[in-house]
Amino acid sequence: MKNPKQILIVLVVAGLAFVAKKYGLVAGDAKSGDSAPHTRQVEDADRPPAAPPSRNKPKTERTTKPKGELSAIDKAYRDKKSEVWLEQSGVVTKLLRDDLEGKKHQKWLVRIESGLTVLFAHNIDIAPRIPLRPGDKIEFRGRYEYSDRGGVMHWTHKHPTGYHSGGWIDYKGKRYR
Repeated sequence: MKNPKQILIVLVVAGLAFVAKKYGLVAGDAKSGDSAPHTRQVEDADRPPAAPPSRNKPKTERTTKPKGELSAIDKAYRDKKSEVWLEQSGVVTKLLRDDLEGKKHQKWLVRIESGLTVLFAHNIDIAPRIPLRPGDKIEFRGRYEYSDRGGVMHWTHKHPTGYHSGGWIDYKGKRYR
């Protein structure tokens, strides 16, 4: 490989493979042994949005839907889309162990109306812990990342530097950011 273009292509592909593996977007992450849909650490502050947000306000997918139409999360899951900002609601089905490596995350599973289960990784270094219990209903705004096991919601808190408005969790009349 003497051609600079070939070297550049190899470096780009290697970088993409590294990022995909680091964020659990490829199979083969059996490190934690947890049966959660996605157990990798979500490094919020180290991973800004792919494109600069317009006026510091990320575009949020529509959350109200006509009867029979897929929700924003269902569409993102079906289309294998990531980095989708959206608002929705669901019911907590299971509380998981906190991820205490690096930035600390409170983790739990939520089932949305369609039956899809989504992992939540809520950064408790930035936002307060939420006193959730299985069966609790929550409303949320965050950034969805696709995984074949239902996906991950993160950025459910304010951005630490104000780069964008971030997300939130509404629970029992209180907004956690």
